[in-house]
Amino acid sequence: MRPHHLPFPFLILQSTDPTSSLTVDEFSSLLASVLCRLDCAWVEMESEAVWGLLHPSLLAGEGGYYLTMLSSTIHFIKSLGEAEEEEEEGDPAGEGEKIKVI
Repeated sequence: MRPHHLPFPFLILQSTDPTSSLTVDEFSSLLASVLCRLDCAWVEMESEAVWGLLHPSLLAGEGGYYLTMLSSTIHFIKSLGEAEEEEEEGDPAGEGEKIKVI
């Protein structure tokens, strides 16, 4: 996984209200930002291993929710990388219009 132009949600991390919670969109953005910034290529392998090792009854609760969120975020990051590679292949000079992912 290579770093992408994903905004790092500093406002979420600086929240002073202890009762505030993250929305799904905020959490997935934060997770994607962390994974991209840390270049955690091994996380995909770990995620797949956990999917294969966990008993199906354990996937029905909160653990399954977060594992699904992790897998979805990994897929999102990979799809950005694939789109970036296709764009580079289609425009070897790098002169085409660039799409900024926010």
